[in-house]
Amino acid sequence: MPKITVLQPFKFAHFGHQVEAFEPSELPVETTDECAQLAIAEGWARDADAPPPPPPPPAEAELKAAEAAPETRDATAQRSTKARG
Repeated sequence: MPKITVLQPFKFAHFGHQVEAFEPSELPVETTDECAQLAIAEGWARDADAPPPPPPPPAEAELKAAEAAPETRDATAQRSTKARG
């Protein structure tokens, strides 16, 4: 029986009548082949033996916001050019 890591809550009826509720967890859960195939295909779970997917790249809006943030701007352009005297 395959093991899955549940990502989203879902219910599955094994053999059409044995309903089992799955809750998100980092611990692998052993289940039937049919349940594992469906849960992985629907994105409710991932194969516990597969490496975790890499984090998604930041959205373009987040990148623009980060570039515009005051803490990431170069302060030298804002400095006064007065001579000290």
